Amino acid sequence: MGAPGKVERIDALIAGAHARGVFNGVVLVAQRGTPIYQRAIGFDSATRTRQLSMESRFPIGSITKEFNAAGIMFLVEAGKLDLDAPIAQLLPELPAWAQQIRLIDLLRYTSGLPRMHEATDEQFFLKLKEIKALAFPPGQGYIYSNANVFLQQKVIERVSGTSYMNFLRSTLLARSGSQFATPDGTVLAPPMAGSFDNDGKDTTFSQGGETLYLSAHDLYRWVSALHAGKIISLASLRRLADRYDANSESSLGMAEFDAQGIRLHRHDGSGNNYEAVANYLGTNDTTILLLSNNQNFKLGELSAAIAAILDEQPYQIPKKSIYLDIRGKLERQFDEGVAFYRDLKTNKSEHYDFAAETGDLVRTANYLMRRERFADAISILHLSLAAGDSNKQEQSGIYELLATCHSSIKQYAMASLYLNRALTLDPANTRATQALARLPK
Repeated sequence: MGAPGKVERIDALIAGAHARGVFNGVVLVAQRGTPIYQRAIGFDSATRTRQLSMESRFPIGSITKEFNAAGIMFLVEAGKLDLDAPIAQLLPELPAWAQQIRLIDLLRYTSGLPRMHEATDEQFFLKLKEIKALAFPPGQGYIYSNANVFLQQKVIERVSGTSYMNFLRSTLLARSGSQFATPDGTVLAPPMAGSFDNDGKDTTFSQGGETLYLSAHDLYRWVSALHAGKIISLASLRRLADRYDANSESSLGMAEFDAQGIRLHRHDGSGNNYEAVANYLGTNDTTILLLSNNQNFKLGELSAAIAAILDEQPYQIPKKSIYLDIRGKLERQFDEGVAFYRDLKTNKSEHYDFAAETGDLVRTANYLMRRERFADAISILHLSLAAGDSNKQEQSGIYELLATCHSSIKQYAMASLYLNRALTLDPANTRATQALARLPK
């Protein structure tokens, strides 16, 4: 077990976060290959009739992209794929732009393909075939687009000769001993957990539901096997950790290596009010996993607090998220939502995390942008700048988002103004440089 007192403090942290309404889920903490703390707390669905258990299974969002990426590298190591080959060789039904995109571009999200959220394979292919030109030459920009994930899976299917799910189950996860389950349409079989929002509304399938459900123990087996070189070689893992720039993610989320091996690996994912965080700290060989079916965007803080406890450092129980409590109100009635936000700031700041105000407002703006509410997003981004707690690099990112909003509604002069402000604050903001070059003259 952990050092005296540490496990008890972790337990108090988790209980306090649940009591505060910012965590409903499962936790697993392991050191040097042995779990030292695990707990399930809260309900497994909006019905609030059954408690979660350590066997409960959850979607893990973007963390699943590690499966695609590892599958690609597994086939590369087997001599069946070349990362520098154009994807047109494997998927000839795609338009001419597929000749420009290499497999490595799909893994690094530098393909130039736009953001897409189609529900079925057929819809994805139809949408892809409608694309006339890429957003930028492959390798010269970054867009976190599900189109890259979809095409990675299609490549795996073409080369392996089997379905992606079968390849994943029989080839990749079999090497780690992990298992997963998928819903039967809109039916969850226990121990799959349903999700709900802070108003108690069921959100399990609010934005589709064809995904993988894993337990904390299954995710732990995957992470451990990946780091041990049991899935792919450590050289291949290093290749997957490569990021386009400091503001982008790799196929592993965030991963760093030193001469001894992997030093840091952090990845998170979310969707339909599910949330997951996997955090590995190589300095003391610690893995921290948190899975939730009631998203409050506090798993990162909880993970950091657990790490602080293990390092004998001070910690705090996270407060409630501004973003989660204002986004729905802003979407339904924008002016009332802004008034609600101002009331929180004036009268209820002790209950909400205003230390993360700028980040929550930027997240809110992104939420509105995904729904093409660009004028409203612009207003929220200006509120984020007025919050006054961001550094120059963060402010540069906010101005870049303002430019994206104005460009989306064809206000190119304003977009140019904000991109130049972004570059004045952070000349190394490559995405702002590329966006400025792409603006209509």
